[in-house]
Amino acid sequence: MRIVVSLLFIVSTSVVVAAQSIPFNSDSDRWDIKARESKITNYLGRDSLMLKGGQAIVKDSDFEDGTIEFDIAFSGARGFMGGAWRWQDAGNYEDFYMRPHQSGLPDANQYQPVFNGVASWQLYHGADYGTAIKYDVNKWMPVKIVVSGASAEIYIKDLKKPLLFVNELKHGKKSGKVGLIASNFAPAYFSNFRYSKGMPKLLGKPKVYEAEAPGTVTIWNISKPFEFKEIEGMKDLPAYVEKVYDLEKMPVEIGGFVNIA
Repeated sequence: MRIVVSLLFIVSTSVVVAAQSIPFNSDSDRWDIKARESKITNYLGRDSLMLKGGQAIVKDSDFEDGTIEFDIAFSGARGFMGGAWRWQDAGNYEDFYMRPHQSGLPDANQYQPVFNGVASWQLYHGADYGTAIKYDVNKWMPVKIVVSGASAEIYIKDLKKPLLFVNELKHGKKSGKVGLIASNFAPAYFSNFRYSKGMPKLLGKPKVYEAEAPGTVTIWNISKPFEFKEIEGMKDLPAYVEKVYDLEKMPVEIGGFVNIA
């Protein structure tokens, strides 16, 4: 009896939710596509989605942790295209995109959060958010995004070795939809899209950062936006703002800045 119980336990803890494949064809109604240009087409021998200037979101997806996979192809011209997850709406989501025109350079790709419609690539840049890779032009390349808790790993071409470890997903741990994005520049082609839910184990480990330098302001009081004419010529601005507006205490992020988007 003891052996049977042990075997049942092993089986139950190794269950993996099978990946859902979302095809690109005229019969599929699971995609919500809002883009300047898009079409279902055969590209490089595959049923695919051409996307430019917008997004394609899986309508019925509810994704918090798990794996997103797709194949991507592009010409190498300037563009910004990739995957989105924990999508709340068109202004709030997590985003990883590729820059074909920067192939082989340290900023060939980038993770960024989008808050209230504001892309924050200028704040979240450098080795913690993107890395160099040489892209294949006009060829299908596999991409895998593995999300677990507050972190993620990105794979491109080599699906066994992560290209990038994202230490901290800025939207925090929440569920949302999954999908694909492409900017208004060069189009991207996507095929073989699928995703699975679960709590995958990441190969990398969160980075430990040094404390901010002594004297760094670590907490800011943030007010709601207001017009300059409301305070023009005022001598005691802090007292006025504190009296009129509810201030939100906001700690700085690594690097000493605050994202108030």
